[in-house]
Amino acid sequence: MGKEYHYEPLDHSLSQIRVFTLLPASEFSSPLRGRLTIQSFSPRPIAYEALSYVWGEQGGDETLEVDCMPLAITSNLSLALRYLRYANRSRDLWIDAVCINQDSPEDKSREVRKMRQIYSSASRVLIWLGEEDIEKGIAINELKLLAQNGFDHSINFKEAHHIWAKVGVLTRCPWWSRVWTVQEGVVANNDSLLICGHNQASWTLFVDILEYITSSRISGYPKNAGTYPYLDFARVYRVYQTTKTIPLEDLIYASQQRNACDPRDHIYALLGLVEKPFFEPFEPDYSQSISWAFQTAVTTIIKQRQDLRFLMYIVLAHTYSSYIGRPSWGHDFTADVELLRGDSDFLRYRYSIEHEGATTGRKYCQIQHDVRKSIIKLTGTVIGSIEIAESLFSEPLAESITDPWIEYGPLYSPYLDPFVPWLLKTMERFTATTREAWTKRLAPEIVDKKIRAGDVWRTFLNGADINYYKSNCRDLKPLGFVDEFELLQSYSTLDAWRLLRSQHESEKGGNERNAKLARAIFRNIIRNLSNSETRQWCLFTTTNGYAGSAVRELQHGDVVCILFGCALPLILRPQADGTHVIVDAGYVDGVMGGEFLRDKAHYTDTEFLIS
Repeated sequence: MGKEYHYEPLDHSLSQIRVFTLLPASEFSSPLRGRLTIQSFSPRPIAYEALSYVWGEQGGDETLEVDCMPLAITSNLSLALRYLRYANRSRDLWIDAVCINQDSPEDKSREVRKMRQIYSSASRVLIWLGEEDIEKGIAINELKLLAQNGFDHSINFKEAHHIWAKVGVLTRCPWWSRVWTVQEGVVANNDSLLICGHNQASWTLFVDILEYITSSRISGYPKNAGTYPYLDFARVYRVYQTTKTIPLEDLIYASQQRNACDPRDHIYALLGLVEKPFFEPFEPDYSQSISWAFQTAVTTIIKQRQDLRFLMYIVLAHTYSSYIGRPSWGHDFTADVELLRGDSDFLRYRYSIEHEGATTGRKYCQIQHDVRKSIIKLTGTVIGSIEIAESLFSEPLAESITDPWIEYGPLYSPYLDPFVPWLLKTMERFTATTREAWTKRLAPEIVDKKIRAGDVWRTFLNGADINYYKSNCRDLKPLGFVDEFELLQSYSTLDAWRLLRSQHESEKGGNERNAKLARAIFRNIIRNLSNSETRQWCLFTTTNGYAGSAVRELQHGDVVCILFGCALPLILRPQADGTHVIVDAGYVDGVMGGEFLRDKAHYTDTEFLIS
């Protein structure tokens, strides 16, 4: 063979692609040979099959002979081609590693933009799952049998379990871990095939079974995405068959557990399934940096949604991890930090607020992006500047809460009791601080009423639904019409706790049920705080009389604000260059339902430069 293969340029005005013709060979071990031809989608369709596979280990340790010149390929592709090669006739294929000039950012950018067309226009997609083994062979044969007899959508749980026990093994193949396979599998036509070695079965039938098994019609199978990439794929496939387009943020959520050789492909691999926006479309561009791709993905989603919901979930994902990145509004889509999924119930069960939350009345936003400086400009308003910020874990006793035994309660509930006095002492201090802050803007009788109603506890617990802390005591209900937060407040002194400890749990009558519930909630609060190894859990008040809590450590001078379009208040930290960085999302009493924005005369629109 001569020098390394040289790609001829494509005329993109003619909608051209390269098609690889794999030449036949009678021996499995014979060298892989073929030729590349340039063909156009018009005026006549192109006849080819598109290969969907996992690249595998990088390094190009195998060689493919293309037009008598060597081209380095991965061992997994080499293996796939040997199984796909016919003995006595050639085979026309589209293969990304061969038909795209991987050394040319311009060629990659232009061809990647055609990926949806390439895979949807193929005569069929060949989904390579690797060599056949015993389990894969059983799965493929079961699919063949189902193809002959037909898949019955009225089967019961036992029958569905029997089928999935055989074919479900195919979801463990590395193919499900690659981000590009989301698009390739979703657009594959009804003639497409699953291939394991020399054995093959219908891809459409497998997806039909996958959809049925993972749907709400069959119970007993995992429904939570993330750990099981095939669940996310089934949802994306189902939506695409109906709408033909999927929001970019949904595709990002669905592909978080998948991998890509090029970090930019965590975004670029999804764009073919996304509806073109009403503004300048976001297209793959390999001449741009990784940071450009990730920033543009975030700002594109914000522009499409016209709110900051996606930004809010980025902030929350960073909050509940040790991730600290720049820009503070951006996200590293390769990091092991899973974005929270934006389901409609999240704000309700986590923060006890409705959909629009703090931004009720100003739910739309506009964004300007300076990609060179990694800065975005957003409009919002200042709630206040932090005057006092107290870390919950500042005392030695609090630090010992991270003892791993605590998470195994309530089996060890007595072990939690020594920490309750610390909790109540902390609440006593926070209540005094909160009272002082609230008095700056509320009448004393209103402040007393809020404290009795348990509003300090709501703030202390970062707005979490009280049911979260009743997970091990749901059979207990307070006597009469008593709010659980109000109940906690009634037992929030050390004397009251000593009385609770002295009461025997077998006593009947009186307020024993309330006391037992209070004890259980106190212990669950301690257990929850014990999981805060990467968190600071900070309580704060502002100079103008607001009180709140956040998960990360805050400091005097941080700015608590509402960015229009963001359901949760954000805490920003001023920088020397006039920008702000996002520190955390927080819970602020008196603003979570949009109260702060009800009177336009009460606040001033402010532009924030976020870096």
